Amino acid sequence: MAVQELQNPKLQHTIQQAGEYLDLAVNRRVTSAWCRYLRDDRDTRGFFNEDPMRKSDMFTEQVAARAAEAYLSCGGGGYEHAVPNSQQIKSIRVAAASLEAQLEASARWIIPGAKAPGFREPLRELGASPSAIPPRAAGRPGLILRRAFVLRLAESLYDLTSTFPVKVLTVATALGWEDTGERQIRDILSTDTRVAIAERARARRAAEISSENATRHLLARVAVDRDSTGPKEEQSDPQKLTEILRLLGSFSDRTASTVMIDELTRLADEFGIEAADRPAGHGGN
Repeated sequence: MAVQELQNPKLQHTIQQAGEYLDLAVNRRVTSAWCRYLRDDRDTRGFFNEDPMRKSDMFTEQVAARAAEAYLSCGGGGYEHAVPNSQQIKSIRVAAASLEAQLEASARWIIPGAKAPGFREPLRELGASPSAIPPRAAGRPGLILRRAFVLRLAESLYDLTSTFPVKVLTVATALGWEDTGERQIRDILSTDTRVAIAERARARRAAEISSENATRHLLARVAVDRDSTGPKEEQSDPQKLTEILRLLGSFSDRTASTVMIDELTRLADEFGIEAADRPAGHGGN
């Protein structure tokens, strides 16, 4: 079904437009037809005018970019078997619950990593809501790519606004599937699906806050250690970054170590700072 959807000329054209939009320099995106379409449609104006922050060009560009990224994800393929049935979801839920029960029973001797919140919280989430996509209903299959697009964009916009802007989702989806209305969007974003998206967003934010706090504490520790050893030759930014990454790599919690190294490296890349030597075997994919 997904292959047939990709053969739709309108969807093909929209995916091409999405790529062209993301190829634009950021300062040119806001004046592009892609951005204007999402911002100026009569059904989306209320969303962008509802809050002073949403009236900014930066916010509009973020919404448009997320829509474009969601369309490009459709063109990547891999959705032929993306929609599970109820039995597949149940089997994952049962397996996750069984593993959690075994870990609880073995808490006195299992490795520390198996007790870490970074491992246990996703496991509990897997047991509660293992699928990001609602299961297939009996009868005629739905539009797999449209459903996947809506779910991806809905989660992305929830991360940005903590809301599910149905009108924005409808207008954005109609670019590729012109017969889409609010009813189809609301059917895809069932109550259970919205709850699952919100829970994943909270978990991501909590992880980000934890990582940021740990990084601040580490930076403070580096500063104290440097001051306590007396004056020394000033280090360059790449050298400082290397030292911080080395300390992160020494954490006993391997999950925390990997996540913080990846996050700090990503931020350093944005500022054009490259470590002289990244710790081997930690971070990255």
